[in-house]
Amino acid sequence: MDILNVKNSVLDFDFLKIILAASPDMMSVTNVETGEIVEANDIFFEFLGYERHELIGRTIFEAGLWQDISRREEMTALVASRGVLRNFEMVLNTKSGEAKTLLTSCTLVEINDKRHFLIVARDITERIEIENAVQTILKKTSSKFGNEFFQTLVMEVANFLKMSFVMVGELISKENGLIQTIAVYDRGKFVNNFEYRLMGTPCEMAKTHSLCVYESGLQKLFPSAGLVSRLNADSFVGVPLISSASEFIGVIAALDEMPIKDSSLIKTVMTVFATRAASEFERLRYETAIRSSEEKFRTLIEQAVDGIFLGDTVGNFIGVNTKGCEITGYTKEEILKMNMKDFFSPEEHKRAPLRYDLLMQGKTVFTERLLTRKDGSTLPIEMNTKRMPDGTYQAFLRDVSPRKKAENDLYEANLFNREIISGINEGILVYDSELRYVVWNKYMEELSGIKAEDVIGKHDIEIFPHMKENGIDQMLQRALAGETVKAVDIEYYIPLTEKSGWYCGTYAPHRNSEGKIVGVIGAIIEVTDRKRNEQEALRAKEQAEAANLAKSHFLANMSHELRTPLNGIIGFSNLLASTRLDEMQKNFLEMICVSGKNLFELINDVLDFSKIEAGKLRLELKPINIKDIIEKAVSAITASGAGKDLSIKYSFLNEFNYNVTGDGVRLNQILTNLLANAVKFTASGVVSVTAEEIEKNEKTVKIRISVSDTGIGIPEEKIDEIFEMFHQLEESYNRRHSGAGLGLAIVKSLVKMMDGDIKVESKAGIGSTFTIEIPFEIIVNEAVIFSKENQHKNSEGISGLKILLAEDDRISQLLIMTLAEQNGWAVEVAQNGSQAIEKYFTGSFDVIFMDGQMPDMDGFEATRTIREKESASGRRRIPIIAMTAYVMKEDRDKFISAGIDDYIPKPIDEQILLAKLANIVKKK
Repeated sequence: MDILNVKNSVLDFDFLKIILAASPDMMSVTNVETGEIVEANDIFFEFLGYERHELIGRTIFEAGLWQDISRREEMTALVASRGVLRNFEMVLNTKSGEAKTLLTSCTLVEINDKRHFLIVARDITERIEIENAVQTILKKTSSKFGNEFFQTLVMEVANFLKMSFVMVGELISKENGLIQTIAVYDRGKFVNNFEYRLMGTPCEMAKTHSLCVYESGLQKLFPSAGLVSRLNADSFVGVPLISSASEFIGVIAALDEMPIKDSSLIKTVMTVFATRAASEFERLRYETAIRSSEEKFRTLIEQAVDGIFLGDTVGNFIGVNTKGCEITGYTKEEILKMNMKDFFSPEEHKRAPLRYDLLMQGKTVFTERLLTRKDGSTLPIEMNTKRMPDGTYQAFLRDVSPRKKAENDLYEANLFNREIISGINEGILVYDSELRYVVWNKYMEELSGIKAEDVIGKHDIEIFPHMKENGIDQMLQRALAGETVKAVDIEYYIPLTEKSGWYCGTYAPHRNSEGKIVGVIGAIIEVTDRKRNEQEALRAKEQAEAANLAKSHFLANMSHELRTPLNGIIGFSNLLASTRLDEMQKNFLEMICVSGKNLFELINDVLDFSKIEAGKLRLELKPINIKDIIEKAVSAITASGAGKDLSIKYSFLNEFNYNVTGDGVRLNQILTNLLANAVKFTASGVVSVTAEEIEKNEKTVKIRISVSDTGIGIPEEKIDEIFEMFHQLEESYNRRHSGAGLGLAIVKSLVKMMDGDIKVESKAGIGSTFTIEIPFEIIVNEAVIFSKENQHKNSEGISGLKILLAEDDRISQLLIMTLAEQNGWAVEVAQNGSQAIEKYFTGSFDVIFMDGQMPDMDGFEATRTIREKESASGRRRIPIIAMTAYVMKEDRDKFISAGIDDYIPKPIDEQILLAKLANIVKKK
């Protein structure tokens, strides 16, 4: 209910009291005629400082409430005429004598048949005080700007708020929070400006909280703030200066030695003038920016790449920049006396007239012209002219001679490129974004038999149906997507010309100057001849591989066929040597043994040669000892030198008290070959072996081994040939010295496989020195084991064995049977693999000797079958030793995969057989 709408109403007195008590503002009821205070609410008494009994029943005149009685008369007249009076200001005195300004509203009500004023009032004393303060400060600062404004502001704020220190500061470093003061008023005088950091000061809190008031205790709150300590400040008011872009740009702050009261006056004054100070900051910055911008604009005009000319309505120049002078060749003073038409010849005026009529219509005129310079030379220019609002015109002249030259160069370059594309020995074709041909060079015409005019503008599928079959259409789509695609060996057929063949192509995205893909560029090369050659080469390669495979099979089979009879020759020769023989028989037997040995070595060399040539020879790396290998090789070769006036020696220049990783078998083969040659070609004298370290660290060592002799030597012109396959010295040597000419070739290949090097020094009639240098990895922390070959039979513990011999060769059977008789073995013979399986499962044997090649079922399959049946039946595993003339690695691997326990190549070495048999029996 709006209580002022009860004018001329009759109110119940009790209801009136309820209204008075419920109002948040001061309310009173006074008699219109007498001025007697009839009723009022508690807020009214509290505001004036009176008790209820001191005012109720008394008149306002007796209480002395009105400061100006005439204002009461004015209010009475207004209410009488209007009925209701709103927002009427009046001043009442409190009991303490303090004048308070009230904003009141008043209406007439009738109570107990008498007219009364119902007055609602609100204290606006502080608001009036704030308004007066703001108006006063605004009046004193309104005509001030810049530093004068800030100085006036801090002084007036300090005086009005009665604060001893007021300052305004600008943020000059966001990173460091550094403030530079603009105006500082300290206890009645201005002081010098200074810089300070926000961190640790009450101003930092003002920045964070928008308005910050500390009524007291400032030094305790900010003990490290130097300004607070220096001023002995106890209170603080601060407001941040915020730009129109809502950025913190500074602060206005007031400090005092005495505590202050947090009031609306302080807050309002500080906030209002913080906004005014921020506006002045921005105005100053704007003015500075404007001045800087004007300077930059003038500089920009002077440094512009175009000539800028200002002219009046008839074309006379009134301004020009530096570039305009450079373009025309005239000075500024000379141009200001000229007219635009002076820059162009009569012919140029006729070709491209100056269109002042278009300029008057407000249009911008753009033309290319030929300008005549002061020295008479001409210059191509672009001229852009526009009429300005004040009637003058502005013309921009740009020197386009570099562009014209570039256009001419581009034209010539394009012409050159077309000539290159036309003459290049490669097909060049270009597609647009729809994959239609736009370029088809002469090579493509010759390749396809189709002229360029017959394909330009067409899709490739229309002409070359093979392209979709080979996925070329997909490649073109990928190129359009940005990928470079290669088409390799594509077979083509062109129905229009019935041409066919093969080509290779590359399809790449075609981009314009902006990098946008606008098509595809293709490069085509016909490879029909190459493809045919490759196919022929492939057929030749397949034939060569087939021939090589046939040769390998031939060598393997020949090795087998040769080793089988050799097994009998050498085996029975060894057995025969243990019988009683006369001298002549011994001589014959020795010749048989030597011949058999030579033939055996020749077969081994042929097999090694076959492996090396086929790339199948592999090193088997194990821990070895250099001393041990050299001693064995020398010991083995010493016997071959018997009967000659020959001394075989070896020496070690280092201790070699460590093992290395290497293939001991192949290293022994290298040394044996070199020593055998040395003994073969040295009738008398010395053969010596020397070993030394030449490079060594913690992990690796390079070892040099030299084999020297005092033999026949090698002619100088033959030294480079001795390592070639099947190479021998002169034919006369062939008659005196046996061999196939493979030994040194095999040695060189083995040394290279070990990442080593071999060289020879020799003089005919004096002797030769073969030197090898091979790197090895040292085996760290492994004890060195020196082994000596057991030269004696070790048949202890292997007599009485029952042996199943699977062998189809009669001589090999007889050899094993003879050895069995000498060693006390019982042997049962199986002619093939099937019989071996049958006899094994019907008899009881300690070991099986298994040949590789047998009729019906070979040894590989027989071994595999035995192992499978053992596994299925749970029968104990019987040792199987393979005895075969197949000695290739793949043959050994086949036996191992089939399940053999050990392997002995033919011809059988009795010592090796006994040792392997003893080892197997011991394990069993």
